[in-house]
Amino acid sequence: MEPAIPHLRASGLSKVGSMLRFARRSLAAVRYFSATPTGEVSRAQPSYPTVRKNAGAGRDTLGRRLLSLIYTKRSAVITIRKWKEEGHVVRKYELNRIVRELRKLKRYKHALEHTSPDIVTYNLWLTACNSQGDIINAEKVFLELKKIKLIPDWVTFSLLTSIYIKSSRFEDALLSIKEMEKRVCKKTRAAYSSLISLYTGLGRKEDINCVWKKMKSSFRKLNDAEYNCMISSLIKLDALKEAEEVYTEWESVSVTGDSRVPNLILAAYVNKKKLKMAEMFFEKRMVGKGIVPSYTSWEMLTYGYLHTKQMNKVVECFKKAICSVKKWNPDMKIVQEVYKLLEEYGNVEVAEELLTTLRDSGYVSTELYNLVLKVYVKASKMPLIVGERMKKDKVLLDDETRQLIKGKGLWFLTGQCQDRCNSGGLRVNETEEEAIETLITAFAAPDAACFHRT
Repeated sequence: MEPAIPHLRASGLSKVGSMLRFARRSLAAVRYFSATPTGEVSRAQPSYPTVRKNAGAGRDTLGRRLLSLIYTKRSAVITIRKWKEEGHVVRKYELNRIVRELRKLKRYKHALEHTSPDIVTYNLWLTACNSQGDIINAEKVFLELKKIKLIPDWVTFSLLTSIYIKSSRFEDALLSIKEMEKRVCKKTRAAYSSLISLYTGLGRKEDINCVWKKMKSSFRKLNDAEYNCMISSLIKLDALKEAEEVYTEWESVSVTGDSRVPNLILAAYVNKKKLKMAEMFFEKRMVGKGIVPSYTSWEMLTYGYLHTKQMNKVVECFKKAICSVKKWNPDMKIVQEVYKLLEEYGNVEVAEELLTTLRDSGYVSTELYNLVLKVYVKASKMPLIVGERMKKDKVLLDDETRQLIKGKGLWFLTGQCQDRCNSGGLRVNETEEEAIETLITAFAAPDAACFHRT
């Protein structure tokens, strides 16, 4: 029995922002199809307005007209009929090309209007609804495919279930997932993992275990992705002990050494602040069994040591994380967390050491230098020729940089530092603010070694 879906009223116009996004995505395709005419034009005066040659918008083509139908209420069928009435030829290969473009733009309604409807296209339409959390249109799509007597497959009900879960309509989700389960078999292997994930969203651990048992009885061997799905689902349901048991099973059958599977257990220990267990698991069941730690492995340990404020281990693991990848994608969240701990301890040596590591990985910025300067401020020290170093790294001082220098600057206006500022032209009646600006200028100079605390 298919899930009961309530009667829906016709929705109003789509939101303006959504329409603008559709318009932008359509622009490139419209230009493409306006490059060449679609068919022959009769000598009769066309009933559809054509584009002027000097308008700069390209020639009038069928593809251009169809791709310009931003609003879903406008019919592609009427547009094609008008095109024919004007004496143009509609070629099958060109329609196929237009349909492909409409699908890319997620304009599934218009694509369906001049193609033979199939369940794949409707599932694509449901996918778009799912990504936008649009339950109203999703239900309309489902009603429409039933109206034309298309048979829904497991993907259809998987998408419906996902949308219902996101909308907290759990009863409808349960009805939908049961319909999905009826359509799952050995030929649709990917559906089993989808079932596990969806039952996780519904918080039904018993159903998850039933699906898992069915998978194990249906297939001779399960792959890493399937074990990954099961372990992550159990962890989400706070069933860590059962997740560990599934991991032990994976250890006994898998020969891939894929670090993504043990990383799930490692992350679970870290998130639960069980650092000792995380360390033991990492040493004995990952490294000890020949599994090469990935960036995520080292990142998890970094966060674990951040919780316990073990500064040396934090920096060690963070460096290994960066060095474990060919190209590091900067993650400012972890960078900020690490430097926050360094600032707390006022450890300028390690702050500089880490700056070098990050620079070598291709990441250096004003924000990074500011984090380093905060460590110096906390330690009541001044870095060597920071202005020259920032210039060499092609990094500019911003307002925060200046504030960090000003915050401690006047404290250093003594001895050699005072002489340096005086040589820069400091006047007797100069204001405090002007004096600090002079200090900043001196601070950026190559010979500013006087800014070390004495």
